[in-house]
Amino acid sequence: MTQVTPRMPFVNAAQPKLVLRFSNGRVASFAGRNVVGRVKPEKGADYTGHIVLRDDSHEISRQHFEFGTTSKNRAWVMDLGSSNGTWLIHRGMSIELKPNVKVVVIPGDSIRLGAFHADVSIA
Repeated sequence: MTQVTPRMPFVNAAQPKLVLRFSNGRVASFAGRNVVGRVKPEKGADYTGHIVLRDDSHEISRQHFEFGTTSKNRAWVMDLGSSNGTWLIHRGMSIELKPNVKVVVIPGDSIRLGAFHADVSIA
């Protein structure tokens, strides 16, 4: 009788995680679909996580922008029609995001909203 030894399933090495490091010290991991704003999203909203930024000047909208990853492990951000806009700083150029359009971000990019900025990096 031939004995068969089970093989270990093939497991990909852990993919590096992209993170947002906000100027106020908050850090958010890119896992799933997340939202950044002045207040928590409504109960039942389809978000994996959220970051609430205290902003007494109200330059940041209640729900300002979303961020997450694609199925190909690319990171993206999307302005949610915020009053004062979301800006991507890429290779020294400042680009205002169009509302409801996902834009790919890479390590080294920054995102600006109101008085805050968030650096995109790998953890």
